Amino acid sequence: MRTAGFPNFTHLRDQQVRDAFRDLTIVMRPVMENEMMIGRFVEIDLVNGTTEPIAHGLGRLPIGWYAVDLTVKDGNPFVSYARAKWDRETIQFKANGVAKLKIWVF
Repeated sequence: MRTAGFPNFTHLRDQQVRDAFRDLTIVMRPVMENEMMIGRFVEIDLVNGTTEPIAHGLGRLPIGWYAVDLTVKDGNPFVSYARAKWDRETIQFKANGVAKLKIWVF
């Protein structure tokens, strides 16, 4: 699993500073190693009834996604959407209206 990683602070001379960074690393490691942190934002133009493949750039099969923003373009405030399929390079959504969907895919 790829992680965001932490810088190496062993070159610091002050023991208290090194101890503080070590403690921070211990506390933050579970957050930084969470698979949801290793992802990308993807913007998708949704068009009623179509499924256009959009590159997600992960280089692997995604684990999941969540919506960050939905901007309706046809005046219908009740646009619904669902993931149609995904693979190692692309993700596809189907919608019942016209909108711009921003997702975090991981």
